[in-house]
Amino acid sequence: MLEVVAVLLGSVVAGQAYVINIDPAYASWPSGIVYYTIPPNEYSTAHMNIIKEAMQQLETDLGGSCIKFQEFTRPAPPQGKYVVITHNGGLSGPGGQSCYTFPGMVASQTGQGQYMAMQDGQNGCLRDKKQAMRILASLLGLRSEHNKPARDFAIRMNPQFLDAVGRADNVFSTYDPTRVYASLQFDYNSITMIDPITFSNGGFTYTVPNGVFLRNTGRLSLMDCQALQIMYACRTHVCTDHFPPFPLATTTSRIPLTFDTFPTPSPTFFTTTRPTGPVGPSQRPTIDLR
Repeated sequence: MLEVVAVLLGSVVAGQAYVINIDPAYASWPSGIVYYTIPPNEYSTAHMNIIKEAMQQLETDLGGSCIKFQEFTRPAPPQGKYVVITHNGGLSGPGGQSCYTFPGMVASQTGQGQYMAMQDGQNGCLRDKKQAMRILASLLGLRSEHNKPARDFAIRMNPQFLDAVGRADNVFSTYDPTRVYASLQFDYNSITMIDPITFSNGGFTYTVPNGVFLRNTGRLSLMDCQALQIMYACRTHVCTDHFPPFPLATTTSRIPLTFDTFPTPSPTFFTTTRPTGPVGPSQRPTIDLR
């Protein structure tokens, strides 16, 4: 995706915020088509519906012709580039404790495909469409706002509330700035934002400034849409802002924000059973465990 950098530098409009992968180990999916396969009986009907709805929503939010998730059965698609979606992401046994994907198409694929893990559980991504969209957006190459190199001006991390899985997987570590293109703004409405009770041991894993809200319930934000359009060279569709101005969704402040007015999270907010997912197979370059 290195070619994206030149396009971004000439195309970014003031007010956009996103994190795009530029690691040469990964690329955009050819012609915007993500070929995928799911083994028979891998998921319940309910979870299959969540995965399919998430894929369809991503396609719709990008105008219906920018990207497409195309299921296939063996043999592999002609170009040999595809993803295998399972609970354990290619591992034997039950897999890991969080959902997993490579951030885009693994450029070194030679017909064997790449793995992606989507599973249910406390730290997974099959609770609802929004959570599934978040990990699928990463598969397209859109990286997480909460991991961007300059994220500390926009959110406050609470490491004391990070559970053992989150610590082991470094889920809130910041990206290497040489491997991502990250704007200096912050999109609180991004589909990539993990909710603050995932990987939690009883409190919010991060907090946002007073008066700012995480409102995304399952749509690409305006800036998510614009970033993916740039990556996949499909800018004919006019992206929609599903979360208009009130409350203000983006900050450009470079001054550390004050978080002293944040309410203490209620323990009753952390009783929901959440989805789980694994780590990838033996091939483990940079991955998103989110």
